[in-house]
Amino acid sequence: MPLSSDQQEISVKDEKEETTKKPLIRLDNIKLKPKPKPVPVIGLSISRQNEISIECSFFTEEAQKI
Repeated sequence: MPLSSDQQEISVKDEKEETTKKPLIRLDNIKLKPKPKPVPVIGLSISRQNEISIECSFFTEEAQKI
């Protein structure tokens, strides 16, 4: 009998996760404030063996403040 109760608890948890994910998608569709423009950050590094590695990543303005 305890196995059946565990299965019921898991099914209830799955339903809660589904209900919490749905409102988040709806909030993303509503534009409350403009999205910050991503700022490209390019890192160039040259090693002693003349190996050039370029790293390009995008950061938002909010992330830079933190």
